[in-house]
Amino acid sequence: MRLLVAIDTSASWKAIVDEVARRSWPCGSSVLVLTVMEPQHVWETSAQSKPTREDAEKFVDSAADSLCCAGLDASSVVRQGDPRSLILEEAQQIGADVVILGPHGHSGLTRFLVGSVARRVLRGAHCSVEIVRPGPMSEYRVLLATDGSACSVAAAQAIANRPWPSNTEVEIMTVVEPVVPSRHNPYPPYFDEAGMEALRADAMQAAQRAVAEAETIVAATGLKTMESILVPVGLPQRLILEEAERWDADLILVGSHGRRGIERLVIGSVSEAVALHAECSVEMVRTC
Repeated sequence: MRLLVAIDTSASWKAIVDEVARRSWPCGSSVLVLTVMEPQHVWETSAQSKPTREDAEKFVDSAADSLCCAGLDASSVVRQGDPRSLILEEAQQIGADVVILGPHGHSGLTRFLVGSVARRVLRGAHCSVEIVRPGPMSEYRVLLATDGSACSVAAAQAIANRPWPSNTEVEIMTVVEPVVPSRHNPYPPYFDEAGMEALRADAMQAAQRAVAEAETIVAATGLKTMESILVPVGLPQRLILEEAERWDADLILVGSHGRRGIERLVIGSVSEAVALHAECSVEMVRTC
């Protein structure tokens, strides 16, 4: 597995590197640590000057050394320009399987700001993207949000393909998309009450199939699993975020897009909202 870890000089960079170091990755995985120097503008005085390239190289070399000490094959690179484009270019160039970055930063080598760099990488990467928010944990809890689509199956397979600590727990959840008649349009055209009930039953069966398929994939690894099927009373992304908080999840995995049915885990909608606003780390799984 090829990992691209994009960091800046904000206080969170070490926590991101430490999180990568303590994770279990497939044997033979390699890590490239990237930082991007933004161009220095003429109006910036020497007192306000940004770190030099030598500073940047020392910075990423130190991060790569930390990962090497954890047993990973790590190297580093410094680029100069627009981080939103260069992270995507570097990921494409090395054939990354996962891009890992933090949710925010500050002025320095670059600015990894929610709504800017993170959002651009989530939308534009050819591979999976993880937004890392490290936190204390006594056991590792992974929340898999599935809708039964091919991308959701890929997210389940991503869990199955990686080594995990022996105390890892996986909750597999889905959100049923109910057919709710409105005051102005009690039933969709050509559907009576019996037809509406049949649609609701189909939605629940589809939810059960989605969870069962994901559970079969994950359970084959020997990981402890549990299941949740939720009927929404609000936005689906809110339910996923609330469930992650309630269960104290350390990592959420969600497919990059889905299909109309149980739920639409659509890039720019549910999955992006979860990735940008969760309290824990989120990996948006995209099939290459």
